[in-house]
Amino acid sequence: MSESVSRPFLVYGVFGAFGLVALLWGSIELNRYLTTSPRFAIREIAVVTEGPARAEDVLRASGVKKGMNLFLLDLDDSRAGVEKIPWVHHASVSRVLPGRVEIRYVPQTPVAILGLGSLYYLNAEGIPFQRVDRGGSAGLPIIQVERGSESEDVPAESVRRALELIGLFRGSSLFVMDDLADVTVRGTGYQGAAPLVTTLAFPPFRTPGSTRMPKRFVPVTWALEDLEQQLRRVERVALNLAQAGKNPRLIRLELGKKIVVKTAQ
Repeated sequence: MSESVSRPFLVYGVFGAFGLVALLWGSIELNRYLTTSPRFAIREIAVVTEGPARAEDVLRASGVKKGMNLFLLDLDDSRAGVEKIPWVHHASVSRVLPGRVEIRYVPQTPVAILGLGSLYYLNAEGIPFQRVDRGGSAGLPIIQVERGSESEDVPAESVRRALELIGLFRGSSLFVMDDLADVTVRGTGYQGAAPLVTTLAFPPFRTPGSTRMPKRFVPVTWALEDLEQQLRRVERVALNLAQAGKNPRLIRLELGKKIVVKTAQ
């Protein structure tokens, strides 16, 4: 390479090296400024969401404190701390320059009560998240769990199916939610038994003339699959029994296409 060509390359290389050093030095200085300057000390912590979780509990769980550096705050750790609160489904923690932290969360929404020794609120995913205080059920449907022993696992899939069944009852053309006294989920120790049992008021509320008939509660057993189809079938059976003046003692739906109805003598 000729001297006339190599000299410019050498000059450019030297300037490039100086530029890289300057860039690295500037990055280090900027990071030092951002993480040590009093300007970025946290002065305000706001729980933006108004919900069932108390603001002081949210603040404590987040681990955020005034005076901490805004850029040294680990947002993921703070979010994970807030999400440990039972009434928080998921949360977010964000920085607002120069010194504010905002915490938002989506609250848990209880859709049913799980009876497992004690009572627990259940969310839509079938996850128990908070023990129910006395008088705090708020008219929610109850899912009872029957287990062969205390060591037997709670059948999570059956609990989710029970929630699905409760949702189907809300859209029933014959039953209202007050007709559904409870749902029982049986554990794996009950081999050969129906995995779901409901206690239903008979005759159903929307049966013509039902207000003039005495009410009784009837156990109905269910399979885990095709719950909507089973509900349609029990609606037809219940309506036919009421119109015929017959009182069922038991309705079994878990036997496939066969429906077994035991009536009072």
